[in-house]
Amino acid sequence: MPHTDFSGDITTRDHEIIEEILSAWLSVPGLRMKSQRSRFEVSYEDATVELYCHEARPATGTGYGFFLLDGGLALPRAEAADRLAALGRLCGDRRLRFEISHVEVDAEGNEPGDEQTIR
Repeated sequence: MPHTDFSGDITTRDHEIIEEILSAWLSVPGLRMKSQRSRFEVSYEDATVELYCHEARPATGTGYGFFLLDGGLALPRAEAADRLAALGRLCGDRRLRFEISHVEVDAEGNEPGDEQTIR
């Protein structure tokens, strides 16, 4: 089965906005982040999506905070790119900076293609 790994970030300090975005993107009403070790995080997995998202802040304590996303999609490369672009549009609708890189991975863990980035 095709698989696409992804990692990226969304710039905001507001975990509630991230909950709304991920809830809409995953079609999981009421998805909530948990407070763990003074940061917010959420893990989600279904037959198609594996996602871990957590809050990160600049080391200096100044500037914008952001949320890191890591995971995979059990979808062919083109479908995965469309699905990730939909996440980007949800962020753009809220005027949040969004960047995510993705690469197709074969059954042996090899990356047969180039990594792509969506902004």
